Formats: sequence, structure tokens, C-alpha cells
Amino acid sequence: MKRIVYVALTILIAGCLTGPPPFITASTHSAVTKQVAERTAIDEIRRRGLVIPVDFETDVRESVYTPEVGPATRLFSVMVFGGQKTRRIQIYLVSINRDTGGIDFVNNLLGTVDSAPPSISKFRPSSAFTEKMAVQVATSELRKRAVLLPAGYQTRVVRSIIFPKKGEDKHVVFVIFLGGGGTRLCQAAINRSTGAIEFVFDLRARTMN
Repeated sequence: MKRIVYVALTILIAGCLTGPPPFITASTHSAVTKQVAERTAIDEIRRRGLVIPVDFETDVRESVYTPEVGPATRLFSVMVFGGQKTRRIQIYLVSINRDTGGIDFVNNLLGTVDSAPPSISKFRPSSAFTEKMAVQVATSELRKRAVLLPAGYQTRVVRSIIFPKKGEDKHVVFVIFLGGGGTRLCQAAINRSTGAIEFVFDLRARTMN
């Protein structure tokens, strides 16, 4: 009887020393799923006061950031798209740490400025398309869409690049309509090569098309 008890204790102690079997070992990464990353990204965008269109869609992908020095960081890249369903444009990009669930960075692509000088840029804009013309085109488009602007509104024109979900990136001019206190009311993207409207984002109505 003593021998049986001794053997049983020996097995029990050995089991404690070797730890639990692999199939019940908890994963340190199981809590951060694509769904969790998506919710975290949307919450962070809204916390920063950025506007998301009512009919937005997302695409969540695994990625890895590898610095020159130090360990690599496993990420979820959450891409937020707006615009017409057949012409989706990426507007925000949020990176979520896959190990901790923390925010790595947030990129507002509607604020991207194309600062490449003409000498190294592959894009050659039409010299005939001026900022003044861009404002005229954007203002005319807003009137057509019955988008009302307050008295005393101001405009700001910024060269930029948009990133369609399908197809090549496009060089555009953002015409941004501002209200009192510099509040963004509306933003129109105009193709710098053709002068055509790519989209109008009404930030008050949260529509983008």
C-alpha cells in the first residue's frame, strides 16, 4: 500500500514539474482577433474626432513591422474605406498591436499632402488646372448636389493622393470647405489630370460619394 501511494505521489510531482499538457496551454495572442482590432480602430478614429461615412467598410489584414534595430512587431492593419461601393477609397489606416491590442499608429489619408517636388515626381500635372479652377469646380459640384455652405465659409486647397481599393493611386487636389473656427464642413477631391470630381465627402451628413 505504501509503495502505491509513493508511486502516485511521484507521478503527481513529476506532472507539476513538467507543467500542463500543450493542449490546455493558454495562448497569449488569442484575445486580439481581427474583430477586436476592427472595433478598437473604429473607436480610436472616433475618439480623435475624425468622421467616418455612414456606409464605410473595413479590411483587416495581418502585418509585421520590422525595425532596423529591435524585435519585429506583429500588427493588424485596419483599413477604412468610403465612397461609392464600386469606387471605394481608403480614408483611414489604423495599426493595432496583435500581442497587446494597443494602438500602434493612426493615419488620416484625407489629410495626406503630396509634397514630392516635380523634379522627382512621376506625376506631371496639367499646367492649365489651377487652384482657382479647382475651387470653382468643387463649388459648382456642391451646388449641383444641393450641399449648403454657411455665409463666410473659406476654402483651402491641398495637393494630395488618394488610394482606391481597386486600381492605381490618383493624384488629386483636395478642396476643403471650412466654417467658423476652421471646422471642416466638406471636402472634394478633384483629379489633377482630368479636372473630374473623384468624390465629395460631406462631413456633416457623413456621406461620401
